[in-house]
Amino acid sequence: MTLILEAAVKAAAIVALTAAPHVQPPGEPLPVREGLKRAPQSAPKAFPDPSGYQGPGRLTEAQAAAFLLEAGFPSSVVPEMIRIEIRESGLCPSAVYGYGCNVGGTVHGDAACGIAQIFPCPGPSALDPATNAALAFAKYQARGLAPWGG
Repeated sequence: MTLILEAAVKAAAIVALTAAPHVQPPGEPLPVREGLKRAPQSAPKAFPDPSGYQGPGRLTEAQAAAFLLEAGFPSSVVPEMIRIEIRESGLCPSAVYGYGCNVGGTVHGDAACGIAQIFPCPGPSALDPATNAALAFAKYQARGLAPWGG
């Protein structure tokens, strides 16, 4: 899927360049219009974990299980938590309620956020899958699966 997306982006760039009235010669910087500022480009977050997840994107069930186990969930509860996380966020660590898989990682107000949809969202750190799993475990210890309707 990624290769198809990369090929589509390259093809679109080629079409855009060949259709442009003026093509910038290779190696020369593009002219910058006065008064325009480019938004800073942030690098994708890399969340260290034993299963090799390099965000942003969606976790596999095995990666999600590794975060849950690392946070302290009993192995008997992990399959149910995986089902909950699939239902709540589609296994997207940066999911924010009402905004979907929010790859930019912006937290909007007090919506639920993260892979386990922690409510209210305590802030951007909750988009880290390890932090979100730890927050979910604290809720689980206090109320079982009730915060997720279980």
